[in-house]
Amino acid sequence: MKLEFLIILCMLEKIKSNEQSNFLIDYFVFKNVPYVVGFSCYNIEEKLTLSKRFNRLGIRTSFHYLDSGSQMFYLINSKYWKIGVFIDISCIGGNKLHSFLSKVAAWQLYGEMHSWLIFTDRDLSKAIAQLDESGFGMSTDLVVAVPILGGYELFDVYNPWKEGDAKINITRLGSWIQSTNLNITLNQSKFRRRCNLHRITMKSSFFGSKYRPKNMSLEEYLQDYSTLSKDGLSKFGYIMLKHLSEMYNFTFRFGEVETWLPGDSIGPLSRALLDNEIQITGSPVVITHERLRLTKFVYPAWPFRTCFIFRNPQAKDIKIGEVLHPFADESWYATLIALMTIFIILAVSLKQESYVISANILSNAFLITVGCMCQQSTHYNLNRISTRIVFIHLMIFSILTYTYYSASIVSTRLNEPILKINDSLNELGKLELKMASEPMIYFNFIFNRVTAWDKKVFVEDKWMKIPEPEQFMYPEKAMTLVRKGGFAYHTHPDVSYPIIDKTFTFREICELMEVHPVAPAYSTLSVNYNSTFVELTKIGLSRMTEVGIRSRQVERWTSKKPICRQDVINVSSTDIYEFAPHLILLVIGMIMAATIFVCEFVFDNYWNYQDRCENKYCGSSKSNISTTHSLLLMLCNTNK
Repeated sequence: MKLEFLIILCMLEKIKSNEQSNFLIDYFVFKNVPYVVGFSCYNIEEKLTLSKRFNRLGIRTSFHYLDSGSQMFYLINSKYWKIGVFIDISCIGGNKLHSFLSKVAAWQLYGEMHSWLIFTDRDLSKAIAQLDESGFGMSTDLVVAVPILGGYELFDVYNPWKEGDAKINITRLGSWIQSTNLNITLNQSKFRRRCNLHRITMKSSFFGSKYRPKNMSLEEYLQDYSTLSKDGLSKFGYIMLKHLSEMYNFTFRFGEVETWLPGDSIGPLSRALLDNEIQITGSPVVITHERLRLTKFVYPAWPFRTCFIFRNPQAKDIKIGEVLHPFADESWYATLIALMTIFIILAVSLKQESYVISANILSNAFLITVGCMCQQSTHYNLNRISTRIVFIHLMIFSILTYTYYSASIVSTRLNEPILKINDSLNELGKLELKMASEPMIYFNFIFNRVTAWDKKVFVEDKWMKIPEPEQFMYPEKAMTLVRKGGFAYHTHPDVSYPIIDKTFTFREICELMEVHPVAPAYSTLSVNYNSTFVELTKIGLSRMTEVGIRSRQVERWTSKKPICRQDVINVSSTDIYEFAPHLILLVIGMIMAATIFVCEFVFDNYWNYQDRCENKYCGSSKSNISTTHSLLLMLCNTNK
């Protein structure tokens, strides 16, 4: 009788083992995992048989007896592909099981890369009591299989956030029957069915604002659209978090960080995440290599940049080419040839007007030609028809030349290229500009990220030499100085653009230049490194991007760059550097005239003296007058 009972027990155990093996294969094939690790009481024959069946399906396996040693971590840890893990707690219990499950929770192995399957022969509540739910999260994939007649009933178990006092959630997933195999009745995706967080409270912080009125609460300020150009980064983050909380039914408790401590390379928000003071950053932060292993960046959301804005310093050199630039070289050559031809024809015509002195004819012809080109008439009587025809055509030629010349100068000045420099702190440091920056909490963080060369030639040699009280200035005053010129202001474009759009002229807008201390980048909302909300936050922000919420909020809280309207730019006043060539030409003419005048005056006096000398004192005795007496006599006559 005892022998028969033992045989029946063995047969039942064999049947149970076969059922469990068939269920394992069906379940992990359904989960589509490439590797399975098992902790059970199988004997060697059962392990080999089960491994062969998995191998035929392309699934690698590894079976072990449960051990609380640290080597278990390396068996079930995975970062790059999913891994299936099953534990049969019906034959494993006691301290080993408790120690193993505690370490699994501490090692954060209930993430997206693991599919857990727990076998139990007890009721569900007792099996749940043995689990350590402190490591559970939104992405936990853990199923408890409770034996029923002919198979197993499956329950999905997770806790969204035990630290936030969330309760464990148990949902019937389906069943597996030997005759019908696996039947999953919970067909919703994991995150869709877990999206209701039942009003749990999370904490988030923003960068402290220099612009928030003292009598206005933080949440009121972050929703204040009348100051949209101030702290757009934090206001955008606030709206995105509010959408996220409405999507998943949880609440936030908001705060702000006031200072960035000296020597802190990761910043106060990332530091708060690291110290578990908050669960998600309200203000998006920039990805840096110091932060990579300390926090998780969930989604690039906000285009972040700061820059130095200034009016381009125009060249301070005399523009000699302004006089000759309107015409090309070929045009000047053709004009000179035409003028020489007209000059010769006019001289011949004037010769026929009864002028007898050839030098006067050439001089008059030259003056008439130059006078006509300068839009002047002539006082000479032109009696012959041929001379008048030459003069009329010369006037027509001069007015056409003047018109083309004037139009070319205006066109050149309208289309004159504005001086640009490279987007480099090194180039900015070479300009003789005064500088200041908008007060911002992460100013030192930005300038610590510039290249070593820029840090030396700009930060140390230029910025640090500015007196400390003059280094920071509010935008309303600073942008007035930028408009006047000779001043560069480091600011957020979202802060400066509205001021530029309201107060700058079109030409001043076109003359603006931007130099970025660091390259523009997308700042990112980040969470704790081991946060249970990483995947949920990624999915929520991705959905907001797909439906256009993110782009709408970016457009709402950013300021549009003022457009350079070159088509309506007026010609600016001609400065001294542009007008200098014309003054130089006038001065040269005056110098030439004065020089010739002096020469003429000297020669005229000399010839007058010679004439007077011949009439009064010069005769047969002229040769006897001494040189000294002649000079005295000339001086006397001059005084008379």
